[in-house]
Amino acid sequence: MTPSAVLPWLAQAAVVIVPSHKETFGLVALEAMSVGTPVVAYRVGNLPTLIGPTGHGDHLLVDHGEGPAALHKAARTLLEDDVLYVATTQTVYRRAAQFEPRRIADFFMEAVS
Repeated sequence: MTPSAVLPWLAQAAVVIVPSHKETFGLVALEAMSVGTPVVAYRVGNLPTLIGPTGHGDHLLVDHGEGPAALHKAARTLLEDDVLYVATTQTVYRRAAQFEPRRIADFFMEAVS
């Protein structure tokens, strides 16, 4: 798959499950969120910070100790509730916009100057 095909591919997904046991930033999660695709993940690394503040993040994150069945349950719960799903897709899209490269570069330049 070419890099230019990744975002359209993620946009076609109903939900992306990130089963990482460790995660530094969560680029896959951010890429999915940037096209409005909700992400279900373990509460590890930066994922709670990236996903959680959406206002709809609690139902997208599960404790690592709960295992893969908890990820499946969270995804199924999201997909079975149309109102929650629409609200979540809109919210994750807006949350991802906070991580646009230009905005991050501006924050970095402000921090180092």
